[in-house]
Amino acid sequence: MTYAEAQKQLLLEFEVPEGSTCEEAIRKSGVLDKFPQIDLEVNKIGVYSKLAQLDQVLSEGDRVEIYRPAVGKPKKKERPAKKPAPAKAAEGGSVAEQSKADKIAAIKAKAAAAKKAKEAAANGEAAPAAEAAPAGDAAADDKAAKIAAVKAKVAAAKAAKAAAAAKAAEE
Repeated sequence: MTYAEAQKQLLLEFEVPEGSTCEEAIRKSGVLDKFPQIDLEVNKIGVYSKLAQLDQVLSEGDRVEIYRPAVGKPKKKERPAKKPAPAKAAEGGSVAEQSKADKIAAIKAKAAAAKKAKEAAANGEAAPAAEAAPAGDAAADDKAAKIAAVKAKVAAAKAAKAAAAAKAAEE
Protein backbone atom coordinates (compact mmCIF):
# COMPACT_ATOMS: atom_id res chain seq x y z
CA MET A 1 0.00 0.00 0.00
CA THR A 2 1.42 3.40 -0.95
CA TYR A 3 0.26 7.00 -0.57
CA ALA A 4 2.33 10.17 -0.78
CA GLU A 5 1.88 13.84 -0.04
CA ALA A 6 4.40 16.61 -0.56
CA GLN A 7 5.85 16.28 2.95
CA LYS A 8 4.78 12.81 4.02
CA GLN A 9 4.90 9.41 2.33
CA LEU A 10 3.49 6.08 3.40
CA LEU A 11 4.57 2.61 2.28
CA LEU A 12 2.99 -0.31 4.11
CA GLU A 13 3.45 -4.04 3.64
CA PHE A 14 0.77 -6.34 4.94
CA GLU A 15 -1.21 -9.38 3.87
CA VAL A 16 -4.89 -9.64 3.05
CA PRO A 17 -6.95 -12.79 2.55
CA GLU A 18 -7.08 -14.26 -0.95
CA GLY A 19 -9.86 -12.69 -3.03
CA SER A 20 -9.68 -9.30 -1.25
CA THR A 21 -10.54 -6.17 -3.22
CA CYS A 22 -8.58 -2.92 -3.43
CA GLU A 23 -11.10 -1.19 -1.15
CA GLU A 24 -10.80 -3.90 1.51
CA ALA A 25 -7.00 -3.64 1.43
CA ILE A 26 -7.12 0.16 1.74
CA ARG A 27 -9.48 0.00 4.72
CA LYS A 28 -7.41 -2.76 6.41
CA SER A 29 -4.18 -0.75 5.99
CA GLY A 30 -5.40 2.11 8.18
CA VAL A 31 -4.27 4.70 5.66
CA LEU A 32 -7.70 6.39 5.82
CA ASP A 33 -7.14 7.05 9.54
CA LYS A 34 -3.64 8.50 8.99
CA PHE A 35 -4.74 10.65 6.04
CA PRO A 36 -8.37 11.72 6.63
CA GLN A 37 -8.32 13.92 3.49
CA ILE A 38 -8.37 10.77 1.31
CA ASP A 39 -11.80 10.32 -0.23
CA LEU A 40 -12.11 7.06 -2.12
CA GLU A 41 -14.95 8.56 -4.15
CA VAL A 42 -12.61 11.34 -5.40
CA ASN A 43 -9.08 9.93 -5.30
CA LYS A 44 -8.14 7.47 -8.01
CA ILE A 45 -6.41 4.24 -7.13
CA GLY A 46 -4.16 1.87 -9.01
CA VAL A 47 -2.20 -1.34 -8.87
CA TYR A 48 1.43 -0.97 -9.95
CA SER A 49 0.77 2.38 -11.73
CA LYS A 50 -2.26 1.09 -13.65
CA LEU A 51 -5.64 2.59 -12.77
CA ALA A 52 -7.90 0.19 -10.90
CA GLN A 53 -11.43 0.13 -9.49
CA LEU A 54 -12.23 -0.25 -5.80
CA ASP A 55 -13.88 -3.64 -6.48
CA GLN A 56 -10.85 -5.07 -8.35
CA VAL A 57 -9.67 -8.34 -6.81
CA LEU A 58 -6.01 -8.34 -5.81
CA SER A 59 -3.41 -10.93 -6.71
CA GLU A 60 -0.50 -12.02 -4.56
CA GLY A 61 2.18 -9.32 -4.29
CA ASP A 62 0.04 -6.47 -5.73
CA ARG A 63 0.89 -2.92 -4.60
CA VAL A 64 -2.19 -0.73 -4.18
CA GLU A 65 -1.58 2.98 -4.75
CA ILE A 66 -3.81 5.93 -3.86
CA TYR A 67 -3.32 8.94 -6.13
CA ARG A 68 -3.75 12.57 -5.09
CA PRO A 69 -5.73 14.88 -7.35
CA ALA A 70 -3.63 17.15 -9.55
CA VAL A 71 -3.34 20.67 -8.19
CA GLY A 72 -3.28 23.66 -10.53
CA LYS A 73 -3.75 23.99 -14.22
CA PRO A 74 -1.47 22.30 -16.73
CA LYS A 75 0.93 24.61 -18.51
CA LYS A 76 -0.12 25.56 -21.99
CA LYS A 77 2.29 24.74 -24.74
CA GLU A 78 3.21 27.79 -26.79
CA ARG A 79 2.13 27.52 -30.39
CA PRO A 80 3.43 29.50 -33.32
CA ALA A 81 1.15 32.23 -34.61
CA LYS A 82 -1.37 31.12 -37.22
CA LYS A 83 -0.59 32.00 -40.79
CA PRO A 84 -3.17 34.23 -42.48
CA ALA A 85 -5.56 32.48 -44.83
CA PRO A 86 -4.42 32.69 -48.47
CA ALA A 87 -6.30 35.10 -50.71
CA LYS A 88 -8.67 33.70 -53.29
CA ALA A 89 -7.50 33.63 -56.89
CA ALA A 90 -9.11 36.03 -59.34
CA GLU A 91 -10.59 33.33 -61.61
CA GLY A 92 -12.09 31.31 -58.78
CA GLY A 93 -10.56 28.50 -56.79
CA SER A 94 -7.89 28.97 -54.18
CA VAL A 95 -4.36 30.13 -54.80
CA ALA A 96 -3.08 26.68 -53.82
CA GLU A 97 -5.38 24.97 -56.34
CA GLN A 98 -4.36 27.39 -59.09
CA SER A 99 -0.69 26.98 -58.23
CA LYS A 100 -1.06 23.21 -58.39
CA ALA A 101 -2.79 23.48 -61.77
CA ASP A 102 0.04 25.72 -63.04
CA LYS A 103 2.63 23.20 -61.88
CA ILE A 104 0.81 20.33 -63.61
CA ALA A 105 0.53 22.36 -66.83
CA ALA A 106 4.26 23.19 -66.70
CA ILE A 107 5.16 19.53 -66.16
CA LYS A 108 3.00 18.47 -69.10
CA ALA A 109 4.57 21.17 -71.30
CA LYS A 110 8.07 20.01 -70.32
CA ALA A 111 7.18 16.41 -71.11
CA ALA A 112 5.76 17.38 -74.50
CA ALA A 113 8.88 19.45 -75.33
CA ALA A 114 11.16 16.59 -74.33
CA LYS A 115 9.11 14.15 -76.44
CA LYS A 116 9.33 16.46 -79.49
CA ALA A 117 13.09 16.88 -79.01
CA LYS A 118 13.55 13.12 -78.73
CA GLU A 119 11.50 12.48 -81.89
CA ALA A 120 13.40 15.18 -83.79
CA ALA A 121 16.73 13.71 -82.73
CA ALA A 122 15.63 10.23 -83.75
CA ASN A 123 14.72 11.55 -87.20
CA GLY A 124 18.05 13.41 -87.47
CA GLU A 125 16.32 16.80 -87.43
CA ALA A 126 17.45 19.85 -85.50
CA ALA A 127 15.87 20.20 -82.09
CA PRO A 128 12.80 22.45 -82.10
CA ALA A 129 13.03 25.74 -80.27
CA ALA A 130 11.73 25.62 -76.74
CA GLU A 131 8.12 26.71 -76.59
CA ALA A 132 7.03 29.06 -73.87
CA ALA A 133 4.92 27.24 -71.30
CA PRO A 134 1.56 28.90 -70.69
CA ALA A 135 1.08 30.51 -67.29
CA GLY A 136 4.20 29.62 -65.37
CA ASP A 137 7.09 31.01 -63.39
CA ALA A 138 9.61 32.73 -65.70
CA ALA A 139 12.59 31.18 -63.93
CA ALA A 140 11.02 27.73 -64.08
CA ASP A 141 10.19 28.19 -67.77
CA ASP A 142 13.78 29.26 -68.52
CA LYS A 143 15.13 26.28 -66.61
CA ALA A 144 12.73 23.94 -68.44
CA ALA A 145 13.84 25.37 -71.79
CA LYS A 146 17.50 24.84 -70.92
CA ILE A 147 16.83 21.27 -69.83
CA ALA A 148 14.89 20.56 -73.02
CA ALA A 149 17.73 22.02 -75.11
CA VAL A 150 20.33 19.88 -73.34
CA LYS A 151 18.19 16.78 -73.78
CA ALA A 152 17.75 17.57 -77.47
CA LYS A 153 21.52 17.99 -77.91
CA VAL A 154 22.17 14.68 -76.17
CA ALA A 155 19.56 12.94 -78.34
CA ALA A 156 21.04 14.52 -81.50
CA ALA A 157 24.53 13.41 -80.49
CA LYS A 158 23.28 9.86 -79.90
CA ALA A 159 21.54 9.87 -83.27
CA ALA A 160 24.69 11.14 -85.01
CA LYS A 161 26.77 8.49 -83.28
CA ALA A 162 24.33 5.78 -84.29
CA ALA A 163 24.34 7.05 -87.90
CA ALA A 164 28.16 7.05 -87.95
CA ALA A 165 28.20 3.53 -86.55
CA ALA A 166 25.72 2.40 -89.20
CA LYS A 167 27.79 4.03 -91.95
CA ALA A 168 30.95 2.38 -90.65
CA ALA A 169 29.18 -0.99 -90.57
CA GLU A 170 28.21 -0.58 -94.25
CA GLU A 171 31.84 -0.02 -95.27
